[in-house]
Amino acid sequence: MKQIGILPTLLTLTLCLLAPSVEAKTGKKKNKQPIKKIEVHCPTLNDIKDCPDTGCGKSLDPLLNQQKNIKEGDPDNFTNLPFSKFAKLPKTVPGYIGIGFPRDKLKEKGEGDMVRVVAFAIESRPQKSESGESCNCGFRAKDPKNTDVHIVLVSTPTLKLKANAGNGNSAVTNTRKKREARSQTAEYTPRVRDARNEDFDGSKLKDLINPNKGGFLKVRVTGLLLYDSEHALGGIKLLRRTDWEIHPIFRLEFCPKDKICLAASDTNWVDINN
Repeated sequence: MKQIGILPTLLTLTLCLLAPSVEAKTGKKKNKQPIKKIEVHCPTLNDIKDCPDTGCGKSLDPLLNQQKNIKEGDPDNFTNLPFSKFAKLPKTVPGYIGIGFPRDKLKEKGEGDMVRVVAFAIESRPQKSESGESCNCGFRAKDPKNTDVHIVLVSTPTLKLKANAGNGNSAVTNTRKKREARSQTAEYTPRVRDARNEDFDGSKLKDLINPNKGGFLKVRVTGLLLYDSEHALGGIKLLRRTDWEIHPIFRLEFCPKDKICLAASDTNWVDINN
């Protein structure tokens, strides 16, 4: 009789042990990365000079925006960063708690360092978002003087152009998308352009990249490393290799296509603003 009584007891114990794991599986997922965004009131805005370095808007990370909006730096005092190492910077940084929190651990990994990268630019485009970015106080794409220029960098010249009958896109579109998935980002900001009295709007670079001229351009980019925590840890992912950027750019040089340019030599490099 005692042996028969053991079965219900074992069954009860088994169900008790299983219950927490079942509940854990069916429970709500916890947010792994805390978010600490705030609201900053927007002042009267005529141009980027009226925009605080925190940016403004209803929900933003002022520390990220301040990092993006640095406008003082010495592009002659840099560290060379091979593209391969640029692309392998960590996708997450231990100790960085989450969006909106202090960025000390990011700085330990290099954020804010002036670096120089040699790569191939395959796209130069103005801000896409019509709603505007909080770092630029919501100025929209129709205000190119007050918004960023996004430059897509890859490690080698473009692949052989190939169309895909399945999606109906052109060979240029398909090739660029494939390359951009392996790219790194560089951003020319309106504050740096204003501070350095530069007219760069991306159009000259875009013309030099033109698919009819090869679809790529060798460039040497000097600027500050930035970890784009908004995209790295947020819900909106961009088409690129990692979310480390050169942002802002302080100097952009290109190599004429009939010349040879080496990373460690200034010979033949041309400043895009000259």
